[in-house]
Amino acid sequence: MKCKLLLLSISILVCSSAFGQGFLMSKFFKPGLKAELLYHPDQLLHENFLDMGNARIGLSIPIKSKFAIKADLSKFKWTDLKDLGNWKKLGSNLQKYLTPKMHQIIWNVNVNYYRLQMRDVFDNQPDFNAELNLVGLNTGVTGFHYLKKARVLFYSGNVGLVENISEIKGTRPHGAILGGVAQMTGINSVMYFGAYLGAGNGTVLPAPIFGFDTKIAKKLRLNVTLPVQVKLTYKQKKNKLSAYVALSGFLSGFENSSNQYVTGALTASFFKTGLNYNLKVGKRMRFYIDAGWADWRRFNFGVTTTEATKARLQGTPYIGFGIDKKLGKSLFDSSIGNMLN
Repeated sequence: MKCKLLLLSISILVCSSAFGQGFLMSKFFKPGLKAELLYHPDQLLHENFLDMGNARIGLSIPIKSKFAIKADLSKFKWTDLKDLGNWKKLGSNLQKYLTPKMHQIIWNVNVNYYRLQMRDVFDNQPDFNAELNLVGLNTGVTGFHYLKKARVLFYSGNVGLVENISEIKGTRPHGAILGGVAQMTGINSVMYFGAYLGAGNGTVLPAPIFGFDTKIAKKLRLNVTLPVQVKLTYKQKKNKLSAYVALSGFLSGFENSSNQYVTGALTASFFKTGLNYNLKVGKRMRFYIDAGWADWRRFNFGVTTTEATKARLQGTPYIGFGIDKKLGKSLFDSSIGNMLN
């Protein structure tokens, strides 16, 4: 039972937040237009299969922004002048005199389409064939506020639903909120921690958040966000290549009038290992491609998870690509984000 609850918690977490792309990287706080396609070609390898395709369009727009520098010379000491040639101490001294007043709130909306083709995936229903066409809408806000001493408060809240467009008999919305604090631990490193609360498919579950993003070599960065991702990125001018392991998934409600399987809800989760190539095109656009292997795939049908409604699936390759177009100015990118990218 604990394993099933953890599975549902992770599914809500990865589908309701931006963690899949790397938490505290620029995508989390960057206004823009995003479009991507992802395909799991399961039938190429197995007699029983669950092919899955996913298309997503996302829009992020700043709705409130503020940036100002407040000077406080009351803490000035003449002895600080001797540190003018010491860059590390100079930076520390400037933090005493100059306090940034900075925050930004971004409205996000995402439209998703999932197409699932299933054949012989249930132990108790040999030769079962079905196709699901799921459409989803997710919206919410993301924000960050600079506190002091290189600390940032971040938060996100959203609500959405994914439904079978051919047999809608009621909606099953899901939602999530998260919040935490990020602390700069060096000019190229940040550590963050917080909490998450997700609700979906009749369950409300909390989860802790912990992670860090740090430069480990001249062009190499490591991002660890528990419990959903480990990512290693090499950057060379306009090119970025990342190797990662991550959890992904989504929630959906559906109804099927044929009664061939338990109706109610679908919880999908899978573990991914892969490579991501990211190319900057011009000043405001990026193109990226993903490829790898999806294993530990769990597609559970019904409000209650039983062996009769659990799809038995093996691993499969996946491939995807997308574009990311900047719209507006990201204050996070202009400050902390530039140190991390």
